[in-house]
Amino acid sequence: MMEPVRTERGGRLAELTVLDWIGLVVVVPAVVFLLAAPLVVTPGFAEMFASFGSDSSLPAITRLVMSWWLPPVLAVVPVALVLAAITGRRSLGTRRLLGVVAFLCGAAGAALYLVGMYAPVYAIAGAVR
Repeated sequence: MMEPVRTERGGRLAELTVLDWIGLVVVVPAVVFLLAAPLVVTPGFAEMFASFGSDSSLPAITRLVMSWWLPPVLAVVPVALVLAAITGRRSLGTRRLLGVVAFLCGAAGAALYLVGMYAPVYAIAGAVR
């Protein structure tokens, strides 16, 4: 069994195992993706979608994830949960739960972004049949 990493915070002994820290660090790629995608990925998709006609012809989810504000908001949620997990006076179980929820929120945010970007492509593929 993994030994907990013991640190002193606020006069209280806090224990997080190495596996807990790995789980929290796994959130980082999803957050980086959500912050970088609007700058790197969205412009290419926007150029491709311009040939489809007006923005109103795009699915609502695509218009939503192409907005400037949604991907950063989706990134803030897991960051806030990770910060809540590693700071403050919470039980070990609560901190672990916050870490798991942070991972799930980051993964769900990245998945939502990808589904939104590819929804028009799937719609075209379905119409070709």
